[in-house]
Amino acid sequence: MKKLIKGCSALVWKEDSHSLLEDAFIVLENNSIRSWGKMDRLEEHDGDFDETIEANNYFVCPGFLNIHSHIYNQPTRKGFGNDWGNENFYGSALYDNSGLFELSKEESKICGAHSIGEMLKKGTTTMVEIGYNSQWYEDVVQNLGIRAYLVPGYRSSSWGSIEGRKVAYEWDEESGREGMKKNIEYVKKCNSNSDSKINSLLGPAQIDTCTKELLRKTAEKAEELDCRIQIHAAQTLKEFEIILERHGLTPIEYLKETGILGTNCIIAHSVFTNAHPATNYPYGNDLELLSESGSHIAHCPWVFARSGDILHSFGKYLEEGINMGIGTDTNPLDIIAEMKWAAVGSKIADRNFASVTVEDVINAATIGGAKALGRGDLGKIAPGGKADMIFVDLDDFDMSPTRDPVKNFIYLAGSKAIDKVMVDGEFVVEDGNVKYLDEEKITNEVREIAERVWGDIPENDKEGRTANEIYPRAFLD
Repeated sequence: MKKLIKGCSALVWKEDSHSLLEDAFIVLENNSIRSWGKMDRLEEHDGDFDETIEANNYFVCPGFLNIHSHIYNQPTRKGFGNDWGNENFYGSALYDNSGLFELSKEESKICGAHSIGEMLKKGTTTMVEIGYNSQWYEDVVQNLGIRAYLVPGYRSSSWGSIEGRKVAYEWDEESGREGMKKNIEYVKKCNSNSDSKINSLLGPAQIDTCTKELLRKTAEKAEELDCRIQIHAAQTLKEFEIILERHGLTPIEYLKETGILGTNCIIAHSVFTNAHPATNYPYGNDLELLSESGSHIAHCPWVFARSGDILHSFGKYLEEGINMGIGTDTNPLDIIAEMKWAAVGSKIADRNFASVTVEDVINAATIGGAKALGRGDLGKIAPGGKADMIFVDLDDFDMSPTRDPVKNFIYLAGSKAIDKVMVDGEFVVEDGNVKYLDEEKITNEVREIAERVWGDIPENDKEGRTANEIYPRAFLD
């Protein structure tokens, strides 16, 4: 089937970079992009189209790749975590209060559908979901139409805190080995079909919860399977100290020693390197190691900014030649907001308005994410690329008047200006609504689940505290 998108402003791929083209057309054939051009050259193209999409009032850009997310229980965690942390762990809330938001498989799938709907509405066309039961979401992904990498991760230990003062680990190395075997089989299943919209990669969960043996085996298997690895590393200052104490190495140096660093490695977050002033560790050169290895970063700025920290800096990582992608991590699952935070955070870290531009963050959320996943067919409007695109309404109140649709979109209007989202040549969001999701029904369902979870918090908390005692609500009397 051939489709014509006509009359739009479009961010097309031209001579190895994105280029803004006014009064443009885009020709699709089946699920791919066939060609693009100016409307005054349309007659030179085959005019036998099965469908014509009038797009005069739209800015069309490539779909965004969210290369690090957790969707398991995000709706139930809204209103938690913000304005809260642990001063003993330098403000991080990562290690405390685990197990308070546990869900059944069916509840998890309902929350997952809500989260994927949120991602689609806000511009994500390809997601990477990192969890321990990510395979649960296969049918949800297929029903809603998003492109997904589902990663049922594994680890050798679980963590928690002892009275909020010390990070404790409970080790079960056999569980880590069994988890890796299951992840390997899932990779083989998902990646055997090159046309599938569901793929996978290897997911050793965190650098500090995996044994050295498990990390080395992961590196070997990734090479054997020709697949990507994603791991949480350099994500807290406490973790930096723990890895330094255990191994006498920074987290990035330790990833190199275990063989994880490389062109097939995606590191979620890589904030606390020796380039970060808070580590106070001027020895070695983590950024050089990242650059030389060809590793990729999944940068999720909001989850750190809300805890009072930022990457130092996005601009410096780019200067070192490190490939940067963007993720949302937890809620909100809004990749446009993350792009804005990435740009602004870097400007603040470097005290330089020119540290990072809108072009840099657009590149990270498109071709940067595509490179991290090894997908030359994603992240750009180019012949042969997948027809994953976002239609931004130029008549939106905050988009108008429009001199620069790119800057208006990222810095001003944000995701609310998105009217349509296309994946694989088919609209999955129209008029701002997820096409294959009953939004009213799913909203009511997650409300019921959340009320159940919040009510059970005293039973699941070691000290029997209520939700309000752990995470006080704003202005609560």
